[in-house]
Amino acid sequence: MQNFAKWLTRGCEFIAAMILAAIFIIFLLQIFARYTSKIAWLMPIEPLSNWMLTVEPIGWTINLISLLWVWLIFFGCSFVVRERDHVTFDILYLALPDHLRRIAIIVISLIMIFALLWSLVFGFYITKMTANEEHVRAIIID
Repeated sequence: MQNFAKWLTRGCEFIAAMILAAIFIIFLLQIFARYTSKIAWLMPIEPLSNWMLTVEPIGWTINLISLLWVWLIFFGCSFVVRERDHVTFDILYLALPDHLRRIAIIVISLIMIFALLWSLVFGFYITKMTANEEHVRAIIID
């Protein structure tokens, strides 16, 4: 069992490292696309210089980096960081007797499930509501 847990931990660390590497590569791509046309005059090779002048900044990179960063934080806190390294606020929970702790876990879990489902439904509603707006269509099409 310890072998499986060690293998699973290494796999999760690898996934977190790959997400971080993807963030870094996308960030470099963003920098390259943003500044290539500004330094094209330094390129002595004419066809390459002309190509560099046509490169435009990529708009979706910052959104993807932000999304990957959030996933890295969630994934890292869930699977990579050990439970004893998390910051917890369990003073009230530890003060309860065992039978009330079980009830508290059930109640808190139900509240969290409700909140997550509510935010999911509300997120879909907001997305559907704003999908017909002009600026949102321009972002999706471009």
